[in-house]
Amino acid sequence: MPTNNKNNHIYDKKIRNYEKEVIKFFVEYGKNKRSDIESHILAYILLREGQWLTQENIRELSLIFYETEFKKGISQGSISQILNNFVEYSVLNKRKLETKKNAFEYSMSGAFNQVMSSAIGYGIEELEKYILFLKKKLASLEKIEYKSNEVEFLRVRLNERVKELIEFFIFHKDLYEEIFKIPNNKKKNISKPEDLSDFQIKKSLREIERDIIEFIINCPLFRFGKMKGAHYPIIAYFFTRKRLTQEKLKELTGFSAGMVSEGLNYMLQEGYINLDKVKGIRVRYYELNSIAYYNYLHLFRIVKSNSELFTRLDAISSEIKTKRTELKDINGYRIINKRVKQFLNAKPVVEKLLISFKDAMERFKHKPQ
Repeated sequence: MPTNNKNNHIYDKKIRNYEKEVIKFFVEYGKNKRSDIESHILAYILLREGQWLTQENIRELSLIFYETEFKKGISQGSISQILNNFVEYSVLNKRKLETKKNAFEYSMSGAFNQVMSSAIGYGIEELEKYILFLKKKLASLEKIEYKSNEVEFLRVRLNERVKELIEFFIFHKDLYEEIFKIPNNKKKNISKPEDLSDFQIKKSLREIERDIIEFIINCPLFRFGKMKGAHYPIIAYFFTRKRLTQEKLKELTGFSAGMVSEGLNYMLQEGYINLDKVKGIRVRYYELNSIAYYNYLHLFRIVKSNSELFTRLDAISSEIKTKRTELKDINGYRIINKRVKQFLNAKPVVEKLLISFKDAMERFKHKPQ
C-alpha cells in the first residue's frame, strides 16, 4: 500500500553535502544524454532506493539542490512531464496514492544497472524521435516551390544542413548502441515520415526553418559550455545557414549588436565557428562547417570534464569511508555510499566515450565540405 514518506526523503544535513556532490556528478556525467532537470529528478529517485516519491517530494528536493541564475527549484509542470516520460520508457514505476485524489508516487523500476540501461534506452528512443522529426522537415522542404534565386539558395542550404543533422543523429545513435552494447532485438528501425498534411505542405520556407531552430534550441544535445540561454538561437542559425554575417544574425534573431557580438566572440574563442575575411570586402563572414564536428568537439569537452569529476568522487568515497562510524546510522548514509561506489564503476565507460568522441571529431573534421 502506498505510504506517506513524511520527511524521510530529506536526508540529514551531514549527508546532504555528499548528496549534493553526487547529484552534481550525475548531472555533469549525463549532459550529453539528458537535460539538467531530467538528471536532477532521476538522481533524487536513484538516491532514495526503496522509497516512493511524490511530485511534491521531488519539488521539495529541487528547492534544496536545483538552482539557476534565474530561479530556484523545478516547476511542478516540468516535474510531471519528465516523470511521465521516465515511466513511459520503464525507467520509473508509478502508482496511485490512496490518500489523495489524482496523485501518484514514483520509484526506481528495478536494480541500479537495469535503471541505467533503461535510461540509455530512453536516450536512444529520443534520438530516433529527433531523426524522424528532421526527416519530416526534409520532406516538407522538397515540397517548397521557389520563385527567386534567394529562396532557392536557402531551400538548398536548409536541405543540405537537415541531411547533415540526420547523419549526425544516426551516427550518434549507432555509436551509443555500440558503446552500451544495446542488444539487436532491442534496436528499432526508425520510422518513415507519414504522408504530410496540407498544412505541413503549405508551410513557408521560413516557417520550416523556425521549426528546426526551435528544435535545435530545445535539444539537450545542443546545449553547450557557458553560453547564455539567449545565445542559443545564434548557434541554431549556424546549423541551418552555415555561413552568416553579424548583420544577418541581428536580423534573424532580433538581438542587439552587442549580444550577437558577445555570442560570436565566445564561439570563436571556443573553436566552434571560423571567421572568414574576404579580401576587398569589409564584411566579416562567420562559418560553422561541420555540424557533427561541432557537436563532438562539445561532447568531448564535456566527457573530458566529467572524467575529472571522478577525482572528487574518489575523495568523497574516501571521506565517507573514514567517517563511517560517525555517519553509518544517519538517514541517507547507506544509499549515498552505495551509489558513490556504483558511479565510480563508470570510469571505463567514460574512457571509451573519450576515445569514440575523439575519433568522431577526426572523422567529421576532415570530411569534404
